Amino acid sequence: MLNYENGSDTLIGNLQVKPTERFELGFQAVWSQAAAGLAPFALPAPADYLARNPNQMFDFGLTNTYSDLDVTRLEAGVNFRFGLSERLSLLGEYRWIDLEDDAPYLEDTSGSVSFYGLALGYRF
Repeated sequence: MLNYENGSDTLIGNLQVKPTERFELGFQAVWSQAAAGLAPFALPAPADYLARNPNQMFDFGLTNTYSDLDVTRLEAGVNFRFGLSERLSLLGEYRWIDLEDDAPYLEDTSGSVSFYGLALGYRF
């Protein structure tokens, strides 16, 4: 029987403040970690099969590592809303995300990205 172990942890924080009647400010943070993997296993080939097929590779010793997962994600953001009038607002956001892939297989997906946004909002 094959044994596949996995686990994940996530921590989320959010703070919203309103320093003035027209200005709102928000801070967000997320930390997430996930790990999973297949336990090593043996797939022995019968000796007569190996004798009849000498050019065939039958080593599956690293097969369990193909499904490993070990990623950590850190995300931080800030946003604001400033009321220009009773119905019109200026909105802005910045978000940064960093991903660390500690068990890459075909390609390392580690990296970080930043998102920016600025908009005008109108309340009906």
